[in-house]
Amino acid sequence: MAILLALVRMADRIPPCVVALMGLPVPGPGRDTKYRVEYNDQARKLCLLGYIDTELADFFGVCEDTIHEWKKRYPAFSESIAAGKDRADAEVADSLYRRATGENIIVEKAFKDSEGNYQAVKLSQFVPGEVQAQRLWLLNRRKGNWRDKVETEHSGNVTVTKVERQIVRPNAPDTDS
Repeated sequence: MAILLALVRMADRIPPCVVALMGLPVPGPGRDTKYRVEYNDQARKLCLLGYIDTELADFFGVCEDTIHEWKKRYPAFSESIAAGKDRADAEVADSLYRRATGENIIVEKAFKDSEGNYQAVKLSQFVPGEVQAQRLWLLNRRKGNWRDKVETEHSGNVTVTKVERQIVRPNAPDTDS
């Protein structure tokens, strides 16, 4: 029995044909994948919520490398992730653009009429652009013209003088006092 257990432990080092002749289970190409077709739709919806690959891996209970492997092996999974991320990015970009440029919105206000009844009235109201959104947009879209980093170019010569200190007599008493 001990010999059989030792052989089972060594099965990954013995050629598969020899293992099969001994009547032991032949090691396969690896364990079964955890991937399921229904993950495609789940991944798309999670990406719409802003999930990144690391968070997808946590959700599906696998490591991030497995998510990358699934994207290579299952094109539908990869396309679902791309569709979710692209749509989410587009929605955020559109929202940021509207915040930066300002927009007309419809608001409902309640007014009391002459008889004491309340009436809901729809009004168009302009919400002005927000400076932070404008700044963020320009910093990302027009990097050459708008950036926080200021580059200064120096011209001319720079002279470096070497300053050296030398201890002449380290144990000599101080004579300055």
